Amino acid sequence: MIWADYRETGGGVIEALRKSDASLEVKSLAVGDYIIDGKVVVERKTSQDFVSSLYSGRLFRQLAALKRFGRRQLMIIEGLPLTMIRGARPEAIKGALISLAVSWGLPILYSDSPKETAWILEKINQRSAKSRSSPVPRLRLGKKTLAPERQKRQILESLPSIGPKLAREMITAFGSLNNILSASEEQLRAVKGIGPKKARNIRNILREEKSNYLMPR
Repeated sequence: MIWADYRETGGGVIEALRKSDASLEVKSLAVGDYIIDGKVVVERKTSQDFVSSLYSGRLFRQLAALKRFGRRQLMIIEGLPLTMIRGARPEAIKGALISLAVSWGLPILYSDSPKETAWILEKINQRSAKSRSSPVPRLRLGKKTLAPERQKRQILESLPSIGPKLAREMITAFGSLNNILSASEEQLRAVKGIGPKKARNIRNILREEKSNYLMPR
């Protein structure tokens, strides 16, 4: 069984899967774009969306949410090579890919088209079906797989202007994400490495994030 998020309708992948032998169900998914055999969560991004989400900070926020679910996640990047996307900086792209592979442990597959993406999903589904003789923990939505401190750091590091060192300083100073999200500019300025300008920028970013899915559940 392949579950596809309804927002993928019209992108070409669902349409290609419907022409295959795969058992497909389109529904609203809490995370990811596809869930295969109840085990593998797949995030699909076009090359343009990958670059845009990287520069906006959305990419790592999505990955932080993705890593909370199941034990197997992967990303499929579809379309032109990333360095061919207008505005893409090769160093930033390579750095992000290294971070995904090494720091996040996220496999990345590349696809030329929605049709090829559908083919990849089918092959993963077939491989998963064959491996059922070796028990693998099935997807348990809501199960957090990262240690709390590491999860906090990764969420903060996904935001513009916050690197690993500053993320650690903020966690030390405030303790919880709730406290960080609610911190005033004055409180932020008390953290080592945050000046008035950076405090203002971070406060504006946190104000936007406070109402979305970064708020701890």
